Amino acid sequence: MIADRAPIRSFQENTSSWLCALTAPWRGLTQPARAAEHLVAASGVAFATTFVGHTLAFGSAIMAFRLWLATVGPVLMGQPGARPVVAIEIWRNWHANGYCGTALRTVLFASVVTAVVVAFVAWLLFPYTHMRGSLWAAYRRTFRGVVSCAGLVILIAGAHGVLFALAMNQFVVNPLVAGSTTNELPCSMIMLAVPANLCLITWWTSRVVRSL
Repeated sequence: MIADRAPIRSFQENTSSWLCALTAPWRGLTQPARAAEHLVAASGVAFATTFVGHTLAFGSAIMAFRLWLATVGPVLMGQPGARPVVAIEIWRNWHANGYCGTALRTVLFASVVTAVVVAFVAWLLFPYTHMRGSLWAAYRRTFRGVVSCAGLVILIAGAHGVLFALAMNQFVVNPLVAGSTTNELPCSMIMLAVPANLCLITWWTSRVVRSL
């Protein structure tokens, strides 16, 4: 229970250490409310480092999935004579005209979209933390509480990406049985798990914000 813990001091006192702030999204997997409190109590620089770092990590995961998809994309699309290619070949094509290639643009775009989504979710949930006083202070607490759930989101998204890649590889390795239930069942189960996990993330985030 939240009431059984020794409370962390006020947000303005910035009592949470850098280590607590940086690890809060992952400590939140087992202690969500406590991790959120630590992140709320962190200094502005510590929180910004945590937020930017985890946003870029999520963007990098999206880039890695896109890189893998490009290696087998032509085969999955059924193009005649298509063959899987190695990731390094795609990487070189992405950066043929300089360092600011498709990989970097994907990371930056995914990171910006992620930041906007976090801000929007915090806006939807901040009435739970605004009992009185400044609207900005309530929104800031909510925003930090939502960021404390980043570990769960990255873990679930990474698991979906790996499982989807493994399932799609079956269509490439076994093209003659691509229409059989042997290949379709894993993909169907993964796609059905997406809305279930979205509900889990929504419930988890709402629970964390309500505890602040």
